[in-house]
Amino acid sequence: MFSRRDLLALSGGLAIAGTGVTAAGARKISTPQQRSSDAIITVEQNLRISDISPAPESTADASITRISDDNQKFQFAASLNNGDTAATDVVVRNHSSDPATTRIVVMTPEPLNSNISVKKQTSEKTVVNIDLTLPDTASPGQYDATIQFKPLSNDREAKSEA
Repeated sequence: MFSRRDLLALSGGLAIAGTGVTAAGARKISTPQQRSSDAIITVEQNLRISDISPAPESTADASITRISDDNQKFQFAASLNNGDTAATDVVVRNHSSDPATTRIVVMTPEPLNSNISVKKQTSEKTVVNIDLTLPDTASPGQYDATIQFKPLSNDREAKSEA
């Protein structure tokens, strides 16, 4: 029986995209068009990941972080022992003049537990903390988690998603 456990927290191909866009796997969906009265308009929020780093509360022995070239995806890998927590801080910036509302979805297989919290929020950036915990009773192996930032297209949609 192994005493080490490995965890791979990996975005499923999309961390952040234009308003209302979600994707899975390695494909990216283009910005949607929205109908406003009789005119069709394209809405884009320009959310980008500007930094990702292990959080101070992480108890992982080692971790690796990487942001994709387009700043819309990230990878986070950590080596854990029984009961350890892999935590990372992700800084998301809105490079548009319009405010953006985003829902964060973390999908984890059993036995991973996840917790998301906003660590710091200013008018220029938001730092989100994502904790993934592997319990003492977990079997050795690799566990994949998908983390998606799902921008919402308007305030009405944001309220209905909350």
